[in-house]
Amino acid sequence: KIVNPEVNEKALGLLKKIFLSLESDPGFVIPKAELEAIGQELSHEIRETSQIALSLVSAQEGYYAEAHMLNVALLCGYIVKRMAQTGQTEDNMIDKAILAGLLFDIGNAVLPKEITEKKGKLTSEELGVMRGHALESAHIGERAGITDADILNGIRSHHERYDGSGYPQKLEGEEIPFIARLLAVTDTFDAMTTRRVHKGAVSTKASSSVIISSNETLFDPQICKVFLSGTGIYPPGTMVELSNGLFGTVVASTEGNLLQPKVAVNKDDGTPQVLNLTEARLFIRRSLDAQAAENPLDV
Repeated sequence: KIVNPEVNEKALGLLKKIFLSLESDPGFVIPKAELEAIGQELSHEIRETSQIALSLVSAQEGYYAEAHMLNVALLCGYIVKRMAQTGQTEDNMIDKAILAGLLFDIGNAVLPKEITEKKGKLTSEELGVMRGHALESAHIGERAGITDADILNGIRSHHERYDGSGYPQKLEGEEIPFIARLLAVTDTFDAMTTRRVHKGAVSTKASSSVIISSNETLFDPQICKVFLSGTGIYPPGTMVELSNGLFGTVVASTEGNLLQPKVAVNKDDGTPQVLNLTEARLFIRRSLDAQAAENPLDV
């Protein structure tokens, strides 16, 4: 089961309205009740969802930020759900993580467009302005009446990194608020897999590889573990070549075995078939869409 596309579309529509309102009026007060209501709808969907990667939305031309915030909210809620199921966090943290995801990048709406929409590499001065978006996002949330410290601190610190190399305070390890550590992983993953004005997209396989290689350096290792167990090293949509020479598309991860997911292939007569690689005793020879990953700390 995936998230109801109608709920996703409703959330995306609200985020578009909020983003456009802030672009035209930086002092605009976002509709807290409306945002919380859609957050509750997404929370209900996440609690029923068995596969999150297939629930993510594609960025529409000119609306990258809105799709990105929605995807991060979905990923955050799903990871927290899995952690709550094993007693690693409280169930009510699902709602908080989703709301934080819907707001964490909203500060970009009040930054100069010549910077946020610049093609090519940002200068050090422009990068400094861009890095102010986290605090701006928290201010916008506070102005709307959001007072929950878990949400606000998570938004402020979502660019902190586990090894202390992030910003704005260079916090380390569990000094970083839980929701901020969650946002760090999900923000990086979705940002890397989506084409933007100032950088291209990389494959889901390449972005997952960054999460794996940055475990315990940039990101909380436990959150990485839960994230990868839910999406797989080969997330749904990854095109692969199998050990028997067949080509296919990953459709779901296999619980407890990240290296052998479920893959859709075509039989000799052209009809589709889903192979559980563990049961079929097959493995992935190579990923066909792997690309070099860009630095996830650029902005």
